[in-house]
Amino acid sequence: MHIVSIITGLILVGIGCYGFNESGAKTALIPAYFGAALFLCGLIAALKPSAIKHAMHGAAMVGLLGTSGLYMGIKGMLEKKEGLAPTMQLIMGAVCLVFLVLCIRSFINVRKAREAAAKDQG
Repeated sequence: MHIVSIITGLILVGIGCYGFNESGAKTALIPAYFGAALFLCGLIAALKPSAIKHAMHGAAMVGLLGTSGLYMGIKGMLEKKEGLAPTMQLIMGAVCLVFLVLCIRSFINVRKAREAAAKDQG
Protein backbone atom coordinates (compact mmCIF):
# COMPACT_ATOMS: atom_id res chain seq x y z
CA MET A 1 0.00 0.00 0.00
CA HIS A 2 2.97 2.31 0.48
CA ILE A 3 3.54 2.31 -3.28
CA VAL A 4 -0.05 3.45 -3.83
CA SER A 5 0.54 6.23 -1.30
CA ILE A 6 3.67 7.38 -3.13
CA ILE A 7 1.95 7.31 -6.54
CA THR A 8 -1.14 9.11 -5.23
CA GLY A 9 1.10 11.71 -3.62
CA LEU A 10 2.90 12.33 -6.90
CA ILE A 11 -0.43 12.63 -8.73
CA LEU A 12 -1.65 15.23 -6.25
CA VAL A 13 1.62 17.17 -6.46
CA GLY A 14 1.22 17.20 -10.25
CA ILE A 15 -2.35 18.43 -9.96
CA GLY A 16 -1.30 21.19 -7.57
CA CYS A 17 1.60 22.30 -9.75
CA TYR A 18 -0.61 22.34 -12.83
CA GLY A 19 -3.22 24.44 -11.04
CA PHE A 20 -0.58 26.86 -9.80
CA ASN A 21 1.02 27.21 -13.24
CA GLU A 22 -2.34 27.84 -14.90
CA SER A 23 -3.83 30.22 -12.36
CA GLY A 24 -0.90 31.60 -10.38
CA ALA A 25 -3.00 31.38 -7.22
CA LYS A 26 -1.20 29.96 -4.21
CA THR A 27 -4.39 28.19 -3.13
CA ALA A 28 -4.06 26.02 -6.22
CA LEU A 29 -1.10 24.38 -4.48
CA ILE A 30 -3.34 22.81 -1.81
CA PRO A 31 -3.44 19.44 -3.64
CA ALA A 32 0.36 19.51 -3.77
CA TYR A 33 0.53 19.84 0.03
CA PHE A 34 -1.76 16.84 0.48
CA GLY A 35 0.30 14.99 -2.12
CA ALA A 36 3.54 15.77 -0.31
CA ALA A 37 2.09 14.39 2.93
CA LEU A 38 0.95 11.19 1.20
CA PHE A 39 4.31 10.84 -0.53
CA LEU A 40 6.11 11.28 2.79
CA CYS A 41 3.91 8.67 4.52
CA GLY A 42 4.54 6.21 1.71
CA LEU A 43 8.26 6.88 1.79
CA ILE A 44 8.43 6.34 5.56
CA ALA A 45 6.56 3.05 5.19
CA ALA A 46 8.89 1.93 2.40
CA LEU A 47 12.10 2.85 4.19
CA LYS A 48 11.15 1.72 7.69
CA PRO A 49 8.94 -1.40 7.62
CA SER A 50 8.51 -1.30 11.40
CA ALA A 51 6.61 1.99 10.99
CA ILE A 52 4.38 0.84 8.14
CA LYS A 53 1.25 0.61 10.30
CA HIS A 54 1.62 4.14 11.65
CA ALA A 55 2.64 5.62 8.30
CA MET A 56 -0.29 4.06 6.45
CA HIS A 57 -2.77 5.14 9.10
CA GLY A 58 -1.34 8.65 8.75
CA ALA A 59 -1.75 8.42 4.99
CA ALA A 60 -5.36 7.30 5.42
CA MET A 61 -5.98 10.32 7.66
CA VAL A 62 -4.53 12.62 4.98
CA GLY A 63 -6.78 10.92 2.43
CA LEU A 64 -9.80 11.42 4.68
CA LEU A 65 -9.01 15.12 5.11
CA GLY A 66 -8.42 15.43 1.37
CA THR A 67 -11.89 14.12 0.57
CA SER A 68 -13.23 17.41 1.92
CA GLY A 69 -12.10 18.77 -1.44
CA LEU A 70 -15.13 17.07 -2.99
CA TYR A 71 -17.44 19.17 -0.85
CA MET A 72 -15.48 22.37 -1.45
CA GLY A 73 -15.29 21.75 -5.20
CA ILE A 74 -19.01 21.04 -5.53
CA LYS A 75 -19.83 24.04 -3.35
CA GLY A 76 -17.60 26.27 -5.48
CA MET A 77 -19.15 25.03 -8.70
CA LEU A 78 -22.68 25.57 -7.39
CA GLU A 79 -21.71 29.10 -6.37
CA LYS A 80 -20.26 29.52 -9.88
CA LYS A 81 -16.82 30.57 -8.66
CA GLU A 82 -14.46 31.48 -11.47
CA GLY A 83 -11.05 29.98 -12.04
CA LEU A 84 -9.53 26.57 -11.51
CA ALA A 85 -9.98 26.38 -7.75
CA PRO A 86 -13.29 24.46 -7.68
CA THR A 87 -12.08 22.06 -10.35
CA MET A 88 -8.77 21.43 -8.57
CA GLN A 89 -10.57 20.85 -5.28
CA LEU A 90 -12.99 18.44 -6.92
CA ILE A 91 -10.18 16.47 -8.58
CA MET A 92 -8.18 16.38 -5.34
CA GLY A 93 -11.22 15.18 -3.42
CA ALA A 94 -11.92 12.43 -5.94
CA VAL A 95 -8.31 11.22 -5.93
CA CYS A 96 -8.26 11.24 -2.11
CA LEU A 97 -11.56 9.36 -1.96
CA VAL A 98 -10.24 6.61 -4.21
CA PHE A 99 -7.07 6.45 -2.12
CA LEU A 100 -9.11 6.26 1.10
CA VAL A 101 -11.22 3.40 -0.26
CA LEU A 102 -8.04 1.53 -1.21
CA CYS A 103 -6.64 2.11 2.28
CA ILE A 104 -9.76 0.78 3.95
CA ARG A 105 -9.75 -2.28 1.70
CA SER A 106 -6.11 -2.88 2.52
CA PHE A 107 -6.70 -2.53 6.27
CA ILE A 108 -9.56 -5.04 6.10
CA ASN A 109 -7.44 -7.52 4.12
CA VAL A 110 -4.54 -7.22 6.59
CA ARG A 111 -6.87 -7.81 9.54
CA LYS A 112 -8.40 -10.88 7.85
CA ALA A 113 -4.94 -12.26 7.07
CA ARG A 114 -3.83 -11.66 10.66
CA GLU A 115 -6.94 -13.42 12.01
CA ALA A 116 -6.41 -16.37 9.65
CA ALA A 117 -2.79 -16.65 10.73
CA ALA A 118 -3.86 -16.61 14.39
CA LYS A 119 -6.36 -19.43 13.73
CA ASP A 120 -3.68 -21.51 12.03
CA GLN A 121 -1.32 -21.10 14.98
CA GLY A 122 -3.88 -21.56 17.71
